[in-house]
Amino acid sequence: DSEGNFRKSSEVSDGPGQLQSWSRMRAIPGPTAGVTRRVLLLVHLWTGLVVGSYAVLIGLSGAALTFRAELQGRAYPEFFAGSSATGALADPTLVVELLRQRYPGYRFSGIDYPTARRHSFLAYLARDGEPLRTVFSDPVTGGVLGELPRHDWIQRLQDVHFNLLMGATGYVVSGVGAMCLVVLVLTGLILWW
Repeated sequence: DSEGNFRKSSEVSDGPGQLQSWSRMRAIPGPTAGVTRRVLLLVHLWTGLVVGSYAVLIGLSGAALTFRAELQGRAYPEFFAGSSATGALADPTLVVELLRQRYPGYRFSGIDYPTARRHSFLAYLARDGEPLRTVFSDPVTGGVLGELPRHDWIQRLQDVHFNLLMGATGYVVSGVGAMCLVVLVLTGLILWW
């Protein structure tokens, strides 16, 4: 208005008796007009639908995986409950030695001490050409308790989140999804401008 105050969209008009919505309003006239604008709108729309679906899938699976330790603890209490033996925490060198005896030829990708949520040692073992093994050890005796199954529903959920159940191809698809997100942001900025 003449006093420089901002108006609501319902108060903005193109002329006497004509209202303009926010979607048609532009703060500063931009470089896009006509056919170019329509093409960018279509690219933005379809990219948004694809990326939106991808983002929902990744977001929901990621939110569920936030509780992965709790879910695994409920599904496999024998690995998370701790030891029936009493005593001090096992020496980590004993845990590693017992794992090496049980899994010869494997290399350690990592080993975690017991936590408040998981009362056992947790080791990640790898060997060329094989999937990573997640192995639990007794916190007191150091003995191997067992390993997580490779094809349970929690692992499937993790595979959905990381690679969309497509193995190495899923990583490429996720990269394309990330690039589409960049296209979505850029076309949105151009259209807004």
